[in-house]
Amino acid sequence: MNKIPPYIFAGLSKEAKKQSALNFRRTTNHKQLKDLFVSCCEAWDLDVRDVLEKHKTRKREYVQVRQLYCLLAKRKKLASLSVIGEFINKDHATCIHGVKTYQNLLNTDRSQKFSNALARANSKFVIRQQ
Repeated sequence: MNKIPPYIFAGLSKEAKKQSALNFRRTTNHKQLKDLFVSCCEAWDLDVRDVLEKHKTRKREYVQVRQLYCLLAKRKKLASLSVIGEFINKDHATCIHGVKTYQNLLNTDRSQKFSNALARANSKFVIRQQ
């Protein structure tokens, strides 16, 4: 029961769904999510504490760090979008929007600023995992 995601069996009781969701979230590797988030902050030259404390702000530099984090976490399949969003105090819909927005920024990036940040974050994450 602990390896079954909660959305697989729609006919489960509320208690069974809740227990399944709790067990599914416990299997997520939070150390990798943390390392990825730190790598994204370093790629944009921002302090991790500032980004986490200002999770309600809409300033561009903080939003872009969160979007980069969502994109990389989804690409690397580290966790579900809900768990990724919980880590940055956002919901799954914000993660979906962040992934799409950062992907659009990569596609229209003439100065290569966003793709360079993506490459830096990815390389820093790989170094942290070794």
